[in-house]
Amino acid sequence: MPPLFRRRYVQGKTVVILDVETGSVAVTLARIGDETPGLFAEKRDSFSVRLKLGADALLRTVKESTQKLLVHASEVAARLRGHKKTYSLGQIEGASIFLAPPWVKVDLLSKEHQRSTELKILTEETRSQIHALLGNLPVSFHPHTITVHHLIERLASDEAYLVCTITGEITELSVFYQRQMVAYGTTPIGFNALLRTLITHGNMSHAEARSLLAIEAPTYTHETFNAFAEYFSRSLYDAAYGLLGTNSLPLHTVFIIAQEPYGEWFAKALVANSTINSLFKEGGVVRALRSAHLSQFVTTHSPYPDSTLMLEALLVNSGSI
Repeated sequence: MPPLFRRRYVQGKTVVILDVETGSVAVTLARIGDETPGLFAEKRDSFSVRLKLGADALLRTVKESTQKLLVHASEVAARLRGHKKTYSLGQIEGASIFLAPPWVKVDLLSKEHQRSTELKILTEETRSQIHALLGNLPVSFHPHTITVHHLIERLASDEAYLVCTITGEITELSVFYQRQMVAYGTTPIGFNALLRTLITHGNMSHAEARSLLAIEAPTYTHETFNAFAEYFSRSLYDAAYGLLGTNSLPLHTVFIIAQEPYGEWFAKALVANSTINSLFKEGGVVRALRSAHLSQFVTTHSPYPDSTLMLEALLVNSGSI
C-alpha cells in the first residue's frame, strides 16, 4: 500500500507537534522522515466545560495548558537524551503548531489558495515558551484546515465532500470538489455544547457527561441526547446549506473529524436527522474519521491514539509545510 503522504524529510528527525483548539490542547513528539512516522509522549489536556464562556478566560486557559504540555514534552525529551540508545529521539529539531478558530482566521482567496491569519498574542507567547523550554527551534504555525486539505487530496475522489472538523466550541466546515477546497466557514457549536446540555439538563457532573459518551447511553438520557442532536443537525444544515447553495454541488459524503468518541456520536446524530438528508440530492453517507483508520499510516504509543495528532504528524512527515 502506498504511503498516505510522500516522504521528503531526512530520515530520523524529532519534532514537537502542538494542537491548539477551543476545548483542549495536545502535544506529541513525532519521529518523522520515514514512510510511517511515529508518535510518542502524546498528551491532550481537555478543559473543564464552562457554562458561561469568555474569550479572555479561554485564552488564559489555552496559554496555561500550552505551557504545561510543553513542559511535559521537554521532560520526556530530556529523559530520552539521558540514554545512549535513545539520545537521538530526544533531540528536538523543530516545532509545528496547528491552530483552530478563533485562534486562526482562514480566508479562501481562490480555489487554489488559502490565507491564514493567526492570533498574534498567542503565537508570540507560544514561540517564547518553546524557545525557553526546548531551545531556539524553528517554529511554524498552521491552520487546522491544512491537514484536512491534504487528507482529501490523497484519499478522496473528485466528488463533492463536506468535512466537519468539530472542536470544543467551534465546528469548521470545508467543502471540497475535485480535491480542491471551494468553500469554507465556521459555526459556533462544538462538542462542549453537548457536554453543557448533559450537565445542565441531564443533571450530570463534567466527568459523568464525558464518560457517558463512551458507553451506550441509558434510557433516561435519550430525551437530552435527542434534543441536542436535533439542535446540532439543524445548525450544521443551516451553515452547510449556505456554503453548498452558492456552488450547487452534488454532495455525496460528509466526513466528521473530532476527538473520539465524539466523532462517532455526531455522525450518528446527523444520520438520524431527516433535515440533513436534503443536502444529498442523490443519496450519500456520513463517516467519522477514527484513529483506527489512520493506524496503518502512523505508529503511536498511546493506548488511546489521538486522530488529530496523527493527521498532523502525517502532514509534517510529508514535508508539505
